[in-house]
Amino acid sequence: MTASHQRILMDIELLTAARQGDESHFACLLGLEEDNSEITIGTDNRCIARDEPDFLLGVTYTGNSLLHLAASSNFLHLAEKIWRRETSLLVARNKVLETPLHCAAKNGYCEMVSLFIGFAYEMGDEDIMEKVLRARNKDGETALHEAARNNHAAVAHLLITADPGLASVMDDQGMSPFYLATTSGHLDVVHKMVQCLIGIEVSKAYYAGPDGQTSLHAAVLRSKEMTEKLLTWKPLLAKMPDNSGSTPLHFAASYGYDKIAKVLLKCDHSLSYLHDLCGSFPVHVAAKMGHIGVIRAIMDHCPDSDELLDAKGRNFLHVAAQNGRRPVVQLICRTTSKHKSMKNARDNDGNTPLHLAIDSGHEIVVKQLMQDKEVSINIFNKQGLTLRDHSAIATFNDNAISPIFQNENFWIEKSTEMLGAYYGARRWDQFVDNHTTKEDEEKENLKLTNAIQTIGLGSVLIATATFAAAFTLPGGYRSKSGTPTLADKYAFKAFLVSDTIAFICAFHSTMRLLNRGVTSSKPHLKKQFVSTSLRFITWASRCTVISFTLAIFVVLAPVNKLLGILIVGAAIFQYDGVGRDHLLTTRVISGRQGWKQLFPNKLPEATLRQSLAAWLPYALSYIMYYADLLLPIVITAVVPLIMDLVWDIGKSVVTYIASHV
Repeated sequence: MTASHQRILMDIELLTAARQGDESHFACLLGLEEDNSEITIGTDNRCIARDEPDFLLGVTYTGNSLLHLAASSNFLHLAEKIWRRETSLLVARNKVLETPLHCAAKNGYCEMVSLFIGFAYEMGDEDIMEKVLRARNKDGETALHEAARNNHAAVAHLLITADPGLASVMDDQGMSPFYLATTSGHLDVVHKMVQCLIGIEVSKAYYAGPDGQTSLHAAVLRSKEMTEKLLTWKPLLAKMPDNSGSTPLHFAASYGYDKIAKVLLKCDHSLSYLHDLCGSFPVHVAAKMGHIGVIRAIMDHCPDSDELLDAKGRNFLHVAAQNGRRPVVQLICRTTSKHKSMKNARDNDGNTPLHLAIDSGHEIVVKQLMQDKEVSINIFNKQGLTLRDHSAIATFNDNAISPIFQNENFWIEKSTEMLGAYYGARRWDQFVDNHTTKEDEEKENLKLTNAIQTIGLGSVLIATATFAAAFTLPGGYRSKSGTPTLADKYAFKAFLVSDTIAFICAFHSTMRLLNRGVTSSKPHLKKQFVSTSLRFITWASRCTVISFTLAIFVVLAPVNKLLGILIVGAAIFQYDGVGRDHLLTTRVISGRQGWKQLFPNKLPEATLRQSLAAWLPYALSYIMYYADLLLPIVITAVVPLIMDLVWDIGKSVVTYIASHV
């Protein structure tokens, strides 16, 4: 709309007719029919004649002109009549700087778009042509952007045919219409645009996206068909990196799209040898994210991809181990000697994949690597640290608060010890001083305070639940005597025992924390009380589960005894991570050196006493763990029997005494 025209607010009746799609009434209101009478239109009781020059320049509150409304409603004949009366409306803008062509393209009205293109040609002015076809809204988008975003392939075809250079106009975010269609996943639009651009010399602007990306970067994240279409049109897109140096293959590797990775590699297998600005090759990216399908595809096309090193001198097994990607580690470990060099390769710091896995705390990956006989456990890094040194550092920097509930680093260190791994050549006291983290006392206190709050909350909840259970007994009470109806049942007595143990342990855990854990200012003292409280709350939780299942059994047994037995049996299988760590350690040792290594055995260059010293702590901790797990069950089962036995003996004694007095 020209600057000389004063904006006039459009009449409400005219706006209603336009929105309802009543073209004849719309035309009648505008006076574009043969009737030449005068109509009233506008605001403030102002009458405007149809033949007044500003009559057709009225706009809505959002700035849409009559031609905008006609374009949005696809009123072809009306649009032509309006344009014939006022040609300047073809380049009129609303409040978001959209022209009528934007409105038509957004809605996919091919005939309307074709009509506007024809109007621009008819005006015969190149400036008008550019103003119409390359007009940009407030976001810098042309009508072609609107067609691309809304999946209007026919409209996109019309616009590019009229002006092929329109495809090179980028919006304010640096996106070309081609990139917008690709990232929106509109295959039909991409197909039409490729057809129009075949045989035309195009610059990077035609397929440019934000951050230096190309349309192919977006296509690999959308579909295989779209990727193939772009590669057929312009194969060089496969090698074009974005601002971070990432190629489309990096993108496919990051998301694990192995089928698309195969398409890219089939086009050009050398894509595997292009690294980003961080020195990472596509195989490193796939390993970091754990996508073994992409790794297999890359290794099939580039067998030497295991030799590719990133900026830190690491192969993709290093990356997988550091990020805890077990499937990738398994893939390499199962290929036996084919990738043996990867398993013991050292990076720029001299660390092997196993070093990095230990440092990162991925115990399952550590055990997977240690189980492989081809993985050496005595390699030094450039600091002179062995695997056993690394596990020791992690262990005494993250001490467990209980000898039963050891952290994963303890079991890693125990595995290295039992496999005969060596420490580095240094004094142990100096090693401990150099590598022990001296945590700030305030931070340590805060950590323990959080642990106290968590354990305290759990113990209070258990104490509350078990206290309530003692007075809401399963089966209820006898109305006359007030005694429990199920008092003679063995399962009921076991329920009372387990519930009592749970309450006492939970209460004792709470009191330990209140008396010493909260008031003590020294971290090492707090840790002692937290350790004890953790032991008690663990027992309390196990006994709570047992009492719950016994209560269910007492009620359910008369109806379905088998189901009740199954429910009680479920209480035995109370899982926690400690048992898993024991199992994994066992599998590592047996997998690497056989089951005999699990028993006292003479280790390399070690005496029998040293062998026992390595084996006994592991065996004892294993026994202690399962004893700790099963003891509540044993107590619950045995105590009722002992009580009945004592009661019977007591009655017999009383009866005997009474009969002889």
